[in-house]
Amino acid sequence: MAIDLPFEFNRIYKGPATADEVFTSTAALDAYLTSPVRYAGMIVSLNEGGDVTNYTLNSSEDAWIPLGSGAGGAPSTGVIVGGVLSIGTPTSTFSISDGNGVVVDSHTDANSPVTTDVEWSGLENLVLTDISSNFTGVAIDSTGAVVQRPNGTFTIEERRDFIVLGTLIHLDHLEVEDIDESPNITFGGLHSVQDMGAALGAINSIGNEYVPASNDLTIKKTAGIVFRLGSNYSNSTKNPNYLATPEDDPISFNYNHRDGLGGWTIDSDLSNVVPTLWDDGTGTLNTVNANNWSIQRLYYFPTSNITVMQYGQAEYNNLSKCIDGLLTENFEINPALSSAMLRGYLLIRGNTTDLSDLYKSIESLGDFYMKGCLINNPSHTFTEEDLEQANMQTA
Repeated sequence: MAIDLPFEFNRIYKGPATADEVFTSTAALDAYLTSPVRYAGMIVSLNEGGDVTNYTLNSSEDAWIPLGSGAGGAPSTGVIVGGVLSIGTPTSTFSISDGNGVVVDSHTDANSPVTTDVEWSGLENLVLTDISSNFTGVAIDSTGAVVQRPNGTFTIEERRDFIVLGTLIHLDHLEVEDIDESPNITFGGLHSVQDMGAALGAINSIGNEYVPASNDLTIKKTAGIVFRLGSNYSNSTKNPNYLATPEDDPISFNYNHRDGLGGWTIDSDLSNVVPTLWDDGTGTLNTVNANNWSIQRLYYFPTSNITVMQYGQAEYNNLSKCIDGLLTENFEINPALSSAMLRGYLLIRGNTTDLSDLYKSIESLGDFYMKGCLINNPSHTFTEEDLEQANMQTA
């Protein structure tokens, strides 16, 4: 790392000061400050009594361990090492492995956060304060004492005051049967955000709705905005996570279906929806009866602007059962679509020729995964009761 002197690291984790360290080169100073076993963050100044190439890490200042990364980062309350919950002996007790953590008060004065180093050891075979409850939340406070919370979780405020370790499960009220390990960790905060972003995938922010494109079997996608970590990085480092997606009218897409051997078949690109086929899992697509229904699904890859559809995996003999199938169908998703967004369901009758004959666009499932559910019926007029029932059964 490049060091401009005098220089001060972010003060993050307080520790004992040591004797002055004198460095005869910036390389030596770099090595010291980046070493995981050294204290860092003390003021670095010119050695006033010597060569200007010598630099001093002043022991007159408190030492700080840089748990955050880069400028402006400060850790939150949590575990650094240890703090693992386990079932004790006897099994009506529990133990906590030796460790240490930090309690950070960054809310009282955000410009001057106060950190408290916490250590604990010898916490074995501890008695539950109320084993007659079903669960017990466990934490460590700023003094190193154990905090138990029978039948409850820690509030948002308490998660800033206590080093939360997890939850003991004792449904039989006699012994600790299981442990929900969910500690607050104080290191790698950015990595945790990235992990969460990977788990959530792309999230639709605005638009990207699929609607009939014309009086036929074509579909168009509206323009929109998608949130996904790094998706807009190549366009803007100032706005790296929100990607503007274009309108696509009409869309070109391909169907995916199971090949009967545990894999998947990717069909050639199409521009028309195929209402007459459904995927029975054998590898050969089955025919949807003219008066029966299936549920097709639309997936969208925002960064490549590609739409993929999957055939329905069940056939329904009326619309009511098809609507029920939104929640009950045991649908198998092609793993290759794991990074795509589910944008809609197409409930379609086998003899459909015109998708614009649309009686209701359901939005009750919300923006988080999709907005817009096309329910098509070419020959039936629906009442208000039908629409209310559809909304209730898909909510």
